[in-house]
Amino acid sequence: MDINKKILLLVALVFIASVGIVVAQDTTIDDYTFTIPDGYEVKEVNGSMITLMEGDEHAIVVMITDDVKDSEEAKENLESQGYKFIGEDTYSVGSKEVRQQNYEKNDYTVMTYVFSVGDDQCIITFTIPSSETAPEGADNPVSTIINSIK
Repeated sequence: MDINKKILLLVALVFIASVGIVVAQDTTIDDYTFTIPDGYEVKEVNGSMITLMEGDEHAIVVMITDDVKDSEEAKENLESQGYKFIGEDTYSVGSKEVRQQNYEKNDYTVMTYVFSVGDDQCIITFTIPSSETAPEGADNPVSTIINSIK
């Protein structure tokens, strides 16, 4: 191998070594695995519930339950705790029907997402400062979880 090829090979190896490879990280609760959204890290695992954080003001809590919750009862419970209901929507994400309810309390927007996964129910709570606009579609980190959970 001549010197020019060796130099090119060395430069290529240094370049490859210096480029960080971004790999989506998965986590598991109960029998379900999902992808952790970019920028979030696992802060706590408690049985069938996992808390993800991005900084100090963005939190996602994922809970798997086989005890189906009535969304109206959950809404009444949150309102009795001082959460102000600000809207809801039901939509499909792939084969999953998701019911989203939004609340405000103490300068935070709290969005809850409820859908079936396998024989269980997944409840995701996403909290951001109310001064921020709630992300939608692929920009919403919850979409990563909903699309990847299996």
